[in-house]
Amino acid sequence: MKKIFLTILLCLAFSLKTLANGVFKDGVNTTTTPDGKWRFETIYKNGKKNGVSKVYYTSGELSSEHTFKDSQLEGLSTLYYQSGKVHVEQNFKDNVPVGISKTYLEDGTVIREVSYIKGDQDYDVKDYYKNGKLYREWQLRNNKPTLDWKIYNNNGSLLLVSKASADAKTTEIKAYDEKGEAFKNGIFLVPSQNGSIASEIPYKNGQVHGVRKDYDDNGNLAYETTYENGSETSRKAYDAQGDLVAK
Repeated sequence: MKKIFLTILLCLAFSLKTLANGVFKDGVNTTTTPDGKWRFETIYKNGKKNGVSKVYYTSGELSSEHTFKDSQLEGLSTLYYQSGKVHVEQNFKDNVPVGISKTYLEDGTVIREVSYIKGDQDYDVKDYYKNGKLYREWQLRNNKPTLDWKIYNNNGSLLLVSKASADAKTTEIKAYDEKGEAFKNGIFLVPSQNGSIASEIPYKNGQVHGVRKDYDDNGNLAYETTYENGSETSRKAYDAQGDLVAK
């Protein structure tokens, strides 16, 4: 999701800099970044972007297309893999993301859907396994992730539910076994979207109790969080090399 905005910002920043130098004329303008990594084709009318602007990879393949109206994003923006397959689709209105954004694997499988409520500040997200089953539901409010989320098994059954307290400062995380019954005691293993282990969560009498471990996409330990009877008491963060970076 961030990738589409980074690409758009790159396009906008470079185009505005070039425009300030008086280079663009009405019609199709072709420009390249100084390092040669990106090539842009932008349509201008009366000194403003109008129509579909295109960005190309260094190797020449189409990287993205963005629709503009009077230099504001308006309509569909699309990111592509170098193979030409669609990577991300996102609609805009008055330069603000609207509707539902979709992110695809190269084989066409949808792995993320983002439903925009208030631009890029408030939105709901659904992540999917490669088999198309729902993996996770979460949300962003005021540009920050909330503490309310759900994670599902790749067969569609509910695994974890996080519910924020009234003051949104603490959470209750409930786990469910394969039969749909509340997990009470032991280490609960949470799968990642790609099928590896994302978290090891210790439970005692139905509450998170002990040291929770969270891993990055490469299987490296990213966080160790200590809980006591459901309440977080401390947290440690690690980099990809396993070095402690924050407590």
